[in-house]
Amino acid sequence: GSALLGLAPSWGLALVGAVLSGTGFGMTVQVVNRRFLKDFGTRGPGMVGLVNAVFGGGAILGPFVVLMAGGRPGPVLLGAAALLALAAALAPPDPPRPGAARGLPPLADRRLLLLLPILLAVGIEVSLTGFGASALIDRGLSPEAAARLVSGFFLAYLLGRLSLLWLS
Repeated sequence: GSALLGLAPSWGLALVGAVLSGTGFGMTVQVVNRRFLKDFGTRGPGMVGLVNAVFGGGAILGPFVVLMAGGRPGPVLLGAAALLALAAALAPPDPPRPGAARGLPPLADRRLLLLLPILLAVGIEVSLTGFGASALIDRGLSPEAAARLVSGFFLAYLLGRLSLLWLS
């Protein structure tokens, strides 16, 4: 979904990318929350708190990363897609059972790579919230048309998340 958003030559393909991103993000949230609750034992609820904190990190970093890319979200989305692929390749499929340790696991624990997709997805979502309408207006659309298109994008994203009701 992120790669399609980064490369989409038309609004229609961007909406398809949004549905795919929303679906992937929703699936990721379900898997990460469930695995962190189960795999971290008594520390599970605290680790889910860490997952939720990462949402905020994505919301904070997303707009700045787009600004650093010269206001062009395409390269940022493609970079996010590459990092997501890397995280998927490196995250262990069946993490070892945790011991009775307290506090955060070592930062070298590969299970923490499961947080990267959440950070990136929220960064993408918040960046598009902040820059989507402005970019469309800069390209000559009326504010009303830009607002409708941005609303349509988030409707597609929401539909992707809601699709989990039928996929799970």
